[in-house]
Amino acid sequence: MSAPLVPCAVVVDSRNLIGQSGRLFGTASNFTIPGIRRALETYGFDPVEVRVGTATRVLQDKCSERVNRMRQKNEETAHRLESDGATILRGYLVERSGTVEEKQVDVLCAVAIADLAERILVKAIPAQCIVSLSEDMDLMPAYDFAHARDVPVFAAAIDTVHVRTEQRAWMLLDEEAINLSCPSSPRYRGMKLRAWIARIALESAQVAGLWTVGYRLPDGSYEMSRNNGARGIWTNPDGVRPGQKATLYATGIVADAATRRFPYLLLSETPSTGPFANVLTGTVQFWVAQNRVKIALSSGGYVTVWAPAGSLLPAQEVAVLTGPEDSCTLIGELDKGAEPALWTVAPRRRALVEVTVGRATNGWAKGRLEESGQEVAIALKSVALRERDRLAVSLVGTHPTWDIPAVHPMTSPLPETPATSPVPRVGDL
Repeated sequence: MSAPLVPCAVVVDSRNLIGQSGRLFGTASNFTIPGIRRALETYGFDPVEVRVGTATRVLQDKCSERVNRMRQKNEETAHRLESDGATILRGYLVERSGTVEEKQVDVLCAVAIADLAERILVKAIPAQCIVSLSEDMDLMPAYDFAHARDVPVFAAAIDTVHVRTEQRAWMLLDEEAINLSCPSSPRYRGMKLRAWIARIALESAQVAGLWTVGYRLPDGSYEMSRNNGARGIWTNPDGVRPGQKATLYATGIVADAATRRFPYLLLSETPSTGPFANVLTGTVQFWVAQNRVKIALSSGGYVTVWAPAGSLLPAQEVAVLTGPEDSCTLIGELDKGAEPALWTVAPRRRALVEVTVGRATNGWAKGRLEESGQEVAIALKSVALRERDRLAVSLVGTHPTWDIPAVHPMTSPLPETPATSPVPRVGDL
């Protein structure tokens, strides 16, 4: 039987979390409080209070139409979040030289973390720790403030938090967590969308599709969207306007300009023959780290690419995009990975474990899945473990000598929680 959930307080930097959804899925989506609660429960946490930082105020009496639209949208979102039980931390929107920025939101989140730590310390709220849904390093002094009071703060993000040497507690968010937190309606999303793009990239002939014109990019091209969730770049439009529909062919692939992690299709009114240039196939070898995987290319040689945590398994066939300066971007899978027979929680690839041996051999610990009792090998990646520690893990294959499922940590060890009745949430007290 699974152990009780750890009661926690949650602080959300709204723009940061929405931005992470965009970097992971190619398109940013707003979050919901019920979605955040469900996502954190899958990691072993029970949110009892949620505070959200967002920009709903302005400093000037007169603002541009753009700022007013953004403020109105943020205010509507804040009202929705409040109705779901969140407390809103209200920052400012400021426009300078045509660029709109948020001000004070990160400071408000830091103050909220410090305040919650004090309240947890004196047992004013029924939480044992804080979860910060933000990748922002500027919040780390607030984390240190809380840790000095024996209140752990789990920095939760899709990347980087697990490799910071001074980050004492962390949570690596996978596609399932962001999909729950930031729901969206396209037919394909994440690895499913990547798989569709990978198939398109390797076809010998393309079929035209209906695309919607988005915003104009600095080079004069337009970002495009398709109702299945795909994103594209139309490089030579003539007299188009946002919202207009266009029937276009995919003629190539580029990595997104910001992170070079998500594949965008190049679009044209004229078809071209495939497969696309600079697209290679390969076979997954093993996970180097929680979100970096080594691939053997069918043309020879190896590459290591960024991939969403827990998204691939050894022996899967994938397509990758080669770029400038030997860069390489994962496009998507070409076949479905098969979980090991002993992985008893399939098709889910993330689970909670209890450690049975903190260091069984060099680089590995052992534990048991809380849900089924199945023994697993835990790679000591960014964690030091002790017997009876609990943490979330993600399946990465089979241990080469023990012949049991191998997993990577997705959190640092969770706080100990006594078996209790359900914890009340703030507002119910």
